[in-house]
Amino acid sequence: TKSGLSLLNLSIASLEFIETSQTSIILPNTLVIQIIEKEPIFLLNNNGNNSFIDKKGTLIKPENNSNRVLSITKWATIFAAGSESTEGGIIEQAGAINAAADSGIDGHKEVSIESIAEINPDIILLPQPKESAEEFKKELLSNPVLFEVPAIKEKKIFHVHPPYFTTLSHWNIRGIEELSKLLYPEEFVSINFEDFKNWSEIE
Repeated sequence: TKSGLSLLNLSIASLEFIETSQTSIILPNTLVIQIIEKEPIFLLNNNGNNSFIDKKGTLIKPENNSNRVLSITKWATIFAAGSESTEGGIIEQAGAINAAADSGIDGHKEVSIESIAEINPDIILLPQPKESAEEFKKELLSNPVLFEVPAIKEKKIFHVHPPYFTTLSHWNIRGIEELSKLLYPEEFVSINFEDFKNWSEIE
């Protein structure tokens, strides 16, 4: 089975086709690429070797890491995003391991605090409204069952913008960009990704 993102079956085209003076372009067999004010663009490859090109044309290709990333939300109960989920696809495309899928969870499944401890993630993402995410984060950090979980010990729990992570759309590119900044801060320390613009906003 494949995640929603990998179903796009994209590949990287030759860099010589890229015209950085445009706001957005289409490369052969490639997703629509966003270029805003010559800032970095993201290239999504169907083999997972994703990369960025900075405004000078330099290829930024972070090495895949072994971080186990767990995306969870809490409403009445807690749900984890496993395989075949949009969140899981974003985690994998950013070069990390989807901890829920790695633990055998398919789709979105209800999990307990004890299950989170068993999954033992290095990083936890909270793709829900910020106020409720902050409350959930406090609950996770204060629960003694989770004290030995790396993400809790290192306080690596991050609220992320829900539209970037939970809806299968072009906004998932922004999710990959923002997650990549969390995973590889040294690579993107001076880079600020911008949102897509409507055609009416393009000069």
